Amino acid sequence: MKLKLTALIGALFLSAAAFAQDEPETLLGKHVKVSGFGAPIVEFSSINNQFTVSTGGGGAVLLNQKFFFGGYGLGRSNSVKAKNPDQKIGLGHGGFWLGYNFNPHKLLHITASAKMGWGNVSLYDNDFNARQNFGSDNVYVVTPEVGAEINITGFMKIAVAGGYRMVNGVAVDGYNNADFSSPTASVSFKFGFFGQRIKQ
Repeated sequence: MKLKLTALIGALFLSAAAFAQDEPETLLGKHVKVSGFGAPIVEFSSINNQFTVSTGGGGAVLLNQKFFFGGYGLGRSNSVKAKNPDQKIGLGHGGFWLGYNFNPHKLLHITASAKMGWGNVSLYDNDFNARQNFGSDNVYVVTPEVGAEINITGFMKIAVAGGYRMVNGVAVDGYNNADFSSPTASVSFKFGFFGQRIKQ
């Protein structure tokens, strides 16, 4: 009995080894090169029909220097007046950052991405020190972007992109989604490992 059991186990291992010789087909190919980057981000847009600058950053994992996925965070950095002259508006959001780089080995190339996250819309007192809150609400934010990226060095890129920030879920009195949704322009300074040439 023991001999038959041993023979059966041996046959199973041999079968598994035989199947393991064939590598499975994968979406990214047989040889996936993994790297990553971090990036300070500056975004220009509008809130309540006023020019707005938001600053923050993000980071992502790069697959074959083309696909990337990670996270980001952005917050309003300049003063934005509310409809009530005694108040200011705040907007901050963060979440996932997904994208694709076309021909990343070229000096100048196209990049497309989408930022998808959650955030908060708030109304504050004009007295910055007091920061009295007159109302806030959680929102969902999606910002698809298309832009151009230039390779500065093997570890630095600069990307300039244009897109549209879609804000949903605004329920603060006197405001709606349109007051925070806006065309955007952004500049990202990406630092990471970009030196390896990708074979086409």
